[in-house]
Amino acid sequence: MNEEARIKPPPLRTLTRADIVFHILNYTILIAFTLTILYPMIFVFSASVSDVQAVLRREVWLWPVGFNLMAYRAAFEFPNLMRGFGNSLLYAAIASTFVPALTMITAYPLSRKSMPGRNFFLVYFTITMFFSGGMIPNYLLIRNLGLMNTAWAVTIAFAFSFFNVIVARTFISSSIPEELHEAAKMDGSGEWFYFLRIIIPLSKPVIAIFVLWTAIGNWSGFFNQLLFLSDIRMHGIQMVLRDLLFVITMSEEQRALMDPAQLAHREETARALRFAVIYIGAAPMLILYPFVQKHFVKGVMIGAIKG
Repeated sequence: MNEEARIKPPPLRTLTRADIVFHILNYTILIAFTLTILYPMIFVFSASVSDVQAVLRREVWLWPVGFNLMAYRAAFEFPNLMRGFGNSLLYAAIASTFVPALTMITAYPLSRKSMPGRNFFLVYFTITMFFSGGMIPNYLLIRNLGLMNTAWAVTIAFAFSFFNVIVARTFISSSIPEELHEAAKMDGSGEWFYFLRIIIPLSKPVIAIFVLWTAIGNWSGFFNQLLFLSDIRMHGIQMVLRDLLFVITMSEEQRALMDPAQLAHREETARALRFAVIYIGAAPMLILYPFVQKHFVKGVMIGAIKG
């Protein structure tokens, strides 16, 4: 019997009344939960491509009203936007390569019960999950290492996370049998060959999860960029969008000096941009997610048991 046949749900006529009630409640809750997530995304997109006055009159609640791309045109006319996209893609690519590699290199030895000093390193790394130097020591460390205004300050400087190591270690211990390692040793395989040719290919689901976590964290994060990147040419997309809203929002003195018609146009653009920048910043990760979503299904229980 194949996998699909074994997981096929039973026909409706074989379900008891309690089962039917359970399924109705289950699907009702899931549909409601889905709508609470889906509706804000639809509303924000509709508001970003609708006429600003229609949004202010609260005529937009689901579909666009008075289709208008003014906000997106204004955003992409901002000179630093595409450079910010490129910087964020670079930061996400560096971190998404380095973080899974560092995590797997650390997790594999800790998954080996025969490793000397294994318990010591487990305790040592666990302490880092609960205690850290804080923001000021981190800033001083990055400055003293000469990493200010470099991509390394927002990518590999904070790449190690023992939580990720625990997840990877649990996956290796629970999903890859010890007999496989013994068989590889009998065939003359060394530890590095076994790690690179067997552990890594079999760990693709958990590696894909780390790639997505890291990419989203680097793409959406802006606090480290605010601390360590004073050069605006190094800013990622989130910092650029923040600067964009600051530029479009003027002081009262600037308002008094502008032509009323031009001022009204800029205010409309600013209102529309508040919705457009949400999708501009989130679009790449929304596109990436479907390609790795299947790995979440495979690894849904990873990390549930951390023994």
